[in-house]
Amino acid sequence: MAPVQTPVLAAAALGRATADVSAEPQGPTAQSGCMPASEAPDWHGRDGDLESREATTLRIPSDLLAAARALQAEGESLNDLATKALADEGRRRQGLAVHTSIVRRREEVRRRTGPHPDAADLVRDLRGGAGRHE
Repeated sequence: MAPVQTPVLAAAALGRATADVSAEPQGPTAQSGCMPASEAPDWHGRDGDLESREATTLRIPSDLLAAARALQAEGESLNDLATKALADEGRRRQGLAVHTSIVRRREEVRRRTGPHPDAADLVRDLRGGAGRHE
Protein backbone atom coordinates (compact mmCIF):
# COMPACT_ATOMS: atom_id res chain seq x y z
CA MET A 1 0.00 0.00 0.00
CA ALA A 2 1.36 3.44 -0.91
CA PRO A 3 1.84 5.91 1.95
CA VAL A 4 -0.99 8.37 2.52
CA GLN A 5 -0.03 12.02 3.03
CA THR A 6 -1.52 13.04 6.38
CA PRO A 7 -0.99 16.35 8.20
CA VAL A 8 1.21 16.06 11.24
CA LEU A 9 -0.59 17.84 14.03
CA ALA A 10 2.54 18.96 15.83
CA ALA A 11 4.08 20.32 12.68
CA ALA A 12 0.77 21.87 11.67
CA ALA A 13 0.71 23.71 14.98
CA LEU A 14 4.16 25.06 14.16
CA GLY A 15 3.77 25.61 10.44
CA ARG A 16 3.60 23.28 7.47
CA ALA A 17 4.63 19.65 7.20
CA THR A 18 3.32 16.22 6.30
CA ALA A 19 4.23 12.74 7.42
CA ASP A 20 4.08 9.43 5.59
CA VAL A 21 1.53 7.12 7.18
CA SER A 22 1.08 3.60 5.86
CA ALA A 23 -2.63 3.31 6.66
CA GLU A 24 -5.87 4.73 5.36
CA PRO A 25 -7.69 7.17 7.66
CA GLN A 26 -10.09 5.30 9.92
CA GLY A 27 -12.76 6.04 12.48
CA PRO A 28 -15.48 8.65 12.77
CA THR A 29 -13.23 11.58 11.89
CA ALA A 30 -12.44 10.10 8.48
CA GLN A 31 -16.10 10.17 7.43
CA SER A 32 -17.78 13.02 9.30
CA GLY A 33 -15.06 15.21 10.75
CA CYS A 34 -16.71 14.95 14.18
CA MET A 35 -16.42 12.15 16.69
CA PRO A 36 -18.50 11.46 19.78
CA ALA A 37 -16.92 12.64 23.01
CA SER A 38 -16.86 9.06 24.28
CA GLU A 39 -14.54 8.08 21.42
CA ALA A 40 -12.39 11.23 21.45
CA PRO A 41 -8.74 10.81 22.39
CA ASP A 42 -7.40 12.32 25.59
CA TRP A 43 -5.81 15.57 24.37
CA HIS A 44 -4.61 16.68 27.79
CA GLY A 45 -1.02 15.67 27.05
CA ARG A 46 -0.68 13.56 30.17
CA ASP A 47 2.52 11.60 30.44
CA GLY A 48 1.77 7.91 30.19
CA ASP A 49 4.09 5.15 31.20
CA LEU A 50 6.70 4.06 28.69
CA GLU A 51 4.61 1.10 27.52
CA SER A 52 1.77 3.40 26.42
CA ARG A 53 3.98 5.54 24.21
CA GLU A 54 4.67 4.85 20.58
CA ALA A 55 7.84 5.71 18.69
CA THR A 56 7.48 7.26 15.24
CA THR A 57 9.59 9.03 12.66
CA LEU A 58 8.58 12.40 11.25
CA ARG A 59 10.08 14.15 8.26
CA ILE A 60 10.06 17.86 9.09
CA PRO A 61 11.58 20.54 6.85
CA SER A 62 14.82 21.84 8.32
CA ASP A 63 13.61 25.43 8.60
CA LEU A 64 10.52 24.27 10.52
CA LEU A 65 12.67 22.13 12.81
CA ALA A 66 14.94 25.12 13.47
CA ALA A 67 11.88 27.24 14.31
CA ALA A 68 10.60 24.53 16.67
CA ARG A 69 13.96 24.31 18.41
CA ALA A 70 13.97 28.10 18.81
CA LEU A 71 10.60 27.80 20.58
CA GLN A 72 11.83 25.21 23.06
CA ALA A 73 11.86 26.33 26.67
CA GLU A 74 14.95 25.80 28.82
CA GLY A 75 15.16 22.10 29.66
CA GLU A 76 12.26 21.17 27.35
CA SER A 77 12.86 18.33 24.93
CA LEU A 78 11.76 18.43 21.32
CA ASN A 79 9.51 15.47 22.17
CA ASP A 80 7.81 17.50 24.93
CA LEU A 81 7.30 20.44 22.55
CA ALA A 82 5.82 18.17 19.85
CA THR A 83 3.58 16.42 22.40
CA LYS A 84 2.23 19.75 23.64
CA ALA A 85 1.70 20.95 20.06
CA LEU A 86 -0.15 17.74 19.21
CA ALA A 87 -2.37 18.10 22.27
CA ASP A 88 -3.11 21.76 21.47
CA GLU A 89 -3.91 21.00 17.84
CA GLY A 90 -6.06 18.03 18.83
CA ARG A 91 -8.09 20.15 21.25
CA ARG A 92 -8.41 22.90 18.64
CA ARG A 93 -9.68 20.49 16.00
CA GLN A 94 -12.04 18.81 18.44
CA GLY A 95 -13.42 22.21 19.48
CA LEU A 96 -13.82 23.22 15.85
CA ALA A 97 -15.72 19.99 15.11
CA VAL A 98 -18.06 20.63 18.06
CA HIS A 99 -18.59 24.24 16.96
CA THR A 100 -19.37 23.11 13.42
CA SER A 101 -21.93 20.58 14.65
CA ILE A 102 -23.59 23.26 16.85
CA VAL A 103 -23.82 25.69 13.92
CA ARG A 104 -25.24 22.93 11.70
CA ARG A 105 -27.86 22.01 14.33
CA ARG A 106 -28.84 25.68 14.80
CA GLU A 107 -29.39 25.99 11.06
CA GLU A 108 -31.55 22.83 11.04
CA VAL A 109 -33.70 24.22 13.86
CA ARG A 110 -33.95 27.62 12.14
CA ARG A 111 -35.10 25.96 8.89
CA ARG A 112 -37.65 23.85 10.76
CA THR A 113 -39.06 26.52 13.11
CA GLY A 114 -38.21 29.78 11.38
CA PRO A 115 -36.25 32.66 12.91
CA HIS A 116 -37.03 33.50 16.52
CA PRO A 117 -37.46 37.11 17.65
CA ASP A 118 -34.69 38.67 19.71
CA ALA A 119 -35.65 38.37 23.39
CA ALA A 120 -33.30 41.13 24.62
CA ASP A 121 -35.98 43.86 24.54
CA LEU A 122 -38.48 41.64 26.39
CA VAL A 123 -35.90 40.82 29.08
CA ARG A 124 -35.05 44.53 29.53
CA ASP A 125 -38.75 45.38 29.89
CA LEU A 126 -39.28 42.64 32.45
CA ARG A 127 -36.23 43.76 34.43
CA GLY A 128 -37.54 47.30 34.36
CA GLY A 129 -40.82 46.19 35.89
CA ALA A 130 -43.03 46.20 32.81
CA GLY A 131 -45.84 43.67 33.13
CA ARG A 132 -45.34 43.05 36.86
CA HIS A 133 -48.32 42.81 39.15
CA GLU A 134 -47.73 44.37 42.52
